[in-house]
Amino acid sequence: MPDCPVGVLYREHNLAEDGSRSLSDYVEALSTLPIAFEPGSRWHYSCSTDVLARIIEIVLEDSIAALLDKYIFGPLGMSDSGFSVNVADSNRLMPMYGKSLDEILHDPFSETPLKERECETAYPSHPDAAIGRGGHGLFSTASDYLEFALMTKSGRSREGEPLVSRKVLEFAWHNRLQPHLMPIAVGPFPQPGYGWNLLGRVMTDLGQAIHPTGMDEGGWAGAAATYYWVDRNEDLVGVIMTQNLGTLSPMRNDMQTATYQAVT
Repeated sequence: MPDCPVGVLYREHNLAEDGSRSLSDYVEALSTLPIAFEPGSRWHYSCSTDVLARIIEIVLEDSIAALLDKYIFGPLGMSDSGFSVNVADSNRLMPMYGKSLDEILHDPFSETPLKERECETAYPSHPDAAIGRGGHGLFSTASDYLEFALMTKSGRSREGEPLVSRKVLEFAWHNRLQPHLMPIAVGPFPQPGYGWNLLGRVMTDLGQAIHPTGMDEGGWAGAAATYYWVDRNEDLVGVIMTQNLGTLSPMRNDMQTATYQAVT
């Protein structure tokens, strides 16, 4: 949160890079800090999904890891997804490359040599050290994540098993932001034309879009230049997994543009 005053406090409390803290302890620490602004006055990408995960744990009396397994990963056959990596599969874990957190926050446009990042401290991969989160920390594969993306398009698994009703899926896809809160932005990077729904970003104004897309197209991105998009009107889903932390590579826009150029 480089443009947010409470971001300094988040860093002082090591909220972003302490992978040893339970979700309960994480949210407890977060609750001792001030909020960034009056609710409803701005939209800011934040730790709110982690707070929501903790609320779900309390209400359903189970861990977020177990709940994701039960309601999403299991039904969708996402056997390679979770908050840890089986020891037998550790050779499949790809290294992370990119900038340090400090470089990302203070000099996002700098060009630095590609270097491998140490991520075990923030995101321990061993099953004995796994900590569930609501907004980050999952290990997965492109093929697994494609199953999830396809489900957000149809509400069903690839085999046709319903996971979400048609009306609930429609409810989730609707933009939730008032005009004065748009377009959304992550740090200094606005996303013209996009609002926010219960699944991530959603295109609400094609006249503001900076690359080819479709009305109501949506999805989200990860810090390591991971990205997915879903266009239900075109029956189209895309997934990109880059493993480059803090990069401003235009790859995702280029690939999305090339995809829409091929649509006839």
